[in-house]
Amino acid sequence: MIVEFTLETGAIADSNVMQFVKGYEVSMAWGNEVDMMSPEVPGALFMRTGRYPPVKDIAPSELDRVSRDGREAMRRMGMTVDDTEITLPRMFWGDMNPPDVDHPLLKEVGWEDPDKKNPAYNFFRQPGGLDDGAENRVGRPRSAYEMDLRAMSENLSRRMVHGLPVTPRTESRSILSTTKKSTRRISRLRRRQVVASRSASMAAALHRRPSASRRRTGRNACWPSSSRNPARGRRGFR
Repeated sequence: MIVEFTLETGAIADSNVMQFVKGYEVSMAWGNEVDMMSPEVPGALFMRTGRYPPVKDIAPSELDRVSRDGREAMRRMGMTVDDTEITLPRMFWGDMNPPDVDHPLLKEVGWEDPDKKNPAYNFFRQPGGLDDGAENRVGRPRSAYEMDLRAMSENLSRRMVHGLPVTPRTESRSILSTTKKSTRRISRLRRRQVVASRSASMAAALHRRPSASRRRTGRNACWPSSSRNPARGRRGFR
């Protein structure tokens, strides 16, 4: 059997989603790292599926076969469909590491509340890298995941190794904790840069002024007590 298969790739990035998909006619669509895309992408791309090939190019016997399956799937979602209606296969699938628990996609698949699951979505959870049923052991052995843990924060390891979502509040605390020293270093560096900049400006001014001005210019001239240090009072996180 010969199968004609055409794959087209595109980068949505920060583009307008509707401008990207309008006029697009595909059989199925795939969103790689879909949790990093706009929440509108799954629905917008799904809207463009089932449009290729055109119905006129499909054999009647094949149309009847796929339509039976399509009508049954729609009825399982509580939709009303006529027995003679032509329904072509339509699918959007996406892959991702577990995002925050309040991510729109996790709500659609009923992660926290199965009763609120959108019937149009199916969710397939891949085992964690250290689970007994872990997949792709040839390409990614257990030791590789264990090595990753040495360089990861607790929350990052939950997502990337154990396959579990995280709460935004916990993630923020983790980031703040792991970057506290870096933030202090950056703050000190900023103060030094500002002081150095003012010192250089003052030195240039003193070079042009008479020597009497120098006597009136002491150490505090670089940072007058009445002026506000813009670097002070700032925090790396608000």
